Amino acid sequence: QGGSIDIINYLINSGSDVNHEDQYGKTPLLYAIKYDKENIIQCLIEHGADVNQRNKYNLSPFEYALNKVNYKKNIIKYIIKNGLNINEKFSNGKVPLVCALEKKDLVLVQCLIENGAKIEVVNNHQNEILYNLVDIKNNDLLKYLIDNGANINITNDKGETYLNYVIKEKNLEFVRYLVNHGADVNQKNKNGITPLLCTIKMFDIENIEDYKKSVIQFLVEHGADVNKNG
Repeated sequence: QGGSIDIINYLINSGSDVNHEDQYGKTPLLYAIKYDKENIIQCLIEHGADVNQRNKYNLSPFEYALNKVNYKKNIIKYIIKNGLNINEKFSNGKVPLVCALEKKDLVLVQCLIENGAKIEVVNNHQNEILYNLVDIKNNDLLKYLIDNGANINITNDKGETYLNYVIKEKNLEFVRYLVNHGADVNQKNKNGITPLLCTIKMFDIENIEDYKKSVIQFLVEHGADVNKNG
């Protein structure tokens, strides 16, 4: 490995273009990412390798690294911290934060937001990102997004409110978390259903009566209007 670095340094000092693409559309940086050579990646970037350069298939180093089956967080974090255009859309129309969220990777999401990724992108997706995370009960990632400004009071493309959706997923911990972080306990969905009415209307097909009572009590204690209905 030391020899590899010596060779890389020699070639760079001899005038080699660190951003040159070969006939396969790959730069030295992409090859280093392919083989997880962290020391070579660092060396190339320190000598001017462009972390935003896309190959002939329109893939950036960030995408190339993240698309690997066993991607290395340290490599991606290094790219993020060393010049990645954090809020620029890739060819698929997605920004790096959305790509990291699709991987459900809290470490990379944190790194991106800490380095300037705009949380508004989550809201621009009509919160489909938040809804998907509820489905897999990824509470840690959900909490991080909400703590950093994700809007919890907008509806999804079906007109459902986030609080109603979480209630129907029977996630009591997150119902409490949402309300404690500003979710509107009287917000109606497109059908005029409030969180309280949503809870009452839930079918008791899985012996969830205790859950319903807990949610109803919690909502009322936190300002749910018992006279407000659809």
